[in-house]
Amino acid sequence: MSSSDADSPNIHIYDARKDADPVHTLDKIHTKPVHIMTYNPIYDCVISVDTGGMLEYWEPSGDYQKPTDVFNFKSKTDLYEFKKVSPTKNTPKILKLQAKSVPSTLTISRDGDKFATFSFPDRQIRIFAFRTGKCLRKYDESIPTITALQQSTAASPLKLDMMNFGARLAADRELEKQTSALSGTNVVFDESGNFVLYGTLGGIKVVNIVTNRMVRLYGKEESARFLCLALYQGAPRRKEVTNLAMAASENPLLHDAEAIDPILFATAFRKARFYMFTITSEEYFSEELEGVLTFRGSKGDRDVYNEKPLREVGATSETTKATQTGTSAVMHTTLGDIFLKLFPNAAPKAVENFATHAKNGYYDGTIFHRIIPK
Repeated sequence: MSSSDADSPNIHIYDARKDADPVHTLDKIHTKPVHIMTYNPIYDCVISVDTGGMLEYWEPSGDYQKPTDVFNFKSKTDLYEFKKVSPTKNTPKILKLQAKSVPSTLTISRDGDKFATFSFPDRQIRIFAFRTGKCLRKYDESIPTITALQQSTAASPLKLDMMNFGARLAADRELEKQTSALSGTNVVFDESGNFVLYGTLGGIKVVNIVTNRMVRLYGKEESARFLCLALYQGAPRRKEVTNLAMAASENPLLHDAEAIDPILFATAFRKARFYMFTITSEEYFSEELEGVLTFRGSKGDRDVYNEKPLREVGATSETTKATQTGTSAVMHTTLGDIFLKLFPNAAPKAVENFATHAKNGYYDGTIFHRIIPK
């Protein structure tokens, strides 16, 4: 599906298996060019958003009308919310007669029951119930609101030091001038659909929309203005079990493999890199990737300049190699543990190969035999 051109409100639907001609054209749904279309597979419904701030529901097949299992009358919904945003005293009169705000992004929750929008210039995050079209939550991230919070005397975890706040405020005002940058600002749901994450002037907020409370704030100590987010909720690293005895043993490798490893990815305004927020320990994320910052809970655990891994003054390459590969290892078997001593300075390549295979699970499930004491 695509809109025909920048000045047309028409939506063309194509069959990718056939020729380039559209199978259907929707020419009566919108009156302004469409710039967002998001599909909800649970309801088999598309939400399209035009540049005038209008949201429309329609099925991508059949008669291409509004699904029957959603609201009956649009006038009973809050989908006109973007047309009736309360203007401020500084809003010009001509703008008061036009669309007050336009969603720059629209994200549907995994269960299909909710969707979230981030709109400009009012900078509001809105959470809607998909079936009823009612607005469940609204969060104000406008510059006047953030400035008032910064200047208030009340204690708040969202407050920044004045120099950092001034720099971020200038970057945020510059962000508004670039339409392409605004399209990268999004809101993401977690797998449960009860939490939303989005980038703000003060960092990345994690909000519980059930209790209506902010539960986390990432990147507050950074100087970046985070934009496009992507959340990997986490999954076990290995799902296979070699045998029953191995599964029944108290093998920490199996327990670690079953643990989830969530990672939050983010881009930033005018930064030629992406950022990764993770709660994993060093054993799971031992490599520094060029162009990537790894966040492990504190700045002391990573290279803030995003260059080579940190090295102590005077440390030799052999010392660094020993630190990366380790000097000992433990083999967990069904009959007990075998403790090994490694010599990375004497045999760096052999130790590196062994450590790499161990981390990748190459030795998992190997049958030992003819073990001779000592």
